[in-house]
Amino acid sequence: MVGNDALPVDLEPACQSDPIECEGVITIENPAFVFDLPVNEVVAEFKQQLQEQGADRSWENDYDGFEVFHLKAENAIRKVVDHTHPRVSECSSPGIVIENIGPDAERHYDSWEDVAEAWVREWIRMYNSILKARTEEDIDQLQVDIEEAGRNNLLTTEDVKAVTEQLTGP
Repeated sequence: MVGNDALPVDLEPACQSDPIECEGVITIENPAFVFDLPVNEVVAEFKQQLQEQGADRSWENDYDGFEVFHLKAENAIRKVVDHTHPRVSECSSPGIVIENIGPDAERHYDSWEDVAEAWVREWIRMYNSILKARTEEDIDQLQVDIEEAGRNNLLTTEDVKAVTEQLTGP
């Protein structure tokens, strides 16, 4: 888990299609096969980062509008999830998040935590959606290729795995 020193969470592809959830915040029914965010950690650390920026106080005391909250949220997610990672940099879309949450957020959310959960939920959904769109076809083709290779009686699943590891390197 990320500590106060704001190290990004570890990304590790789940390589499964089971729903992913953070109870009460988000459920991803159809995750990208290589979805790699530890959702519970991301949500918890995101909220912690927002608190450290004073987003809780500014929202509750109506010091700032949603645009300022959005900037704090964008800064928080960058501290929680490493945006220099190619997958994250290509699949992150905070601009769409602000559009989807909308400038009328003050009227729709009662507390900073509600708007924080809505923001991170939308960010995770967009990340999954973009990741899925950009990888699904390649993964499907890879599955077809592996199945075709497995039809050769001389190649086992372990052989295919070993060859893949050898070809892709450490």
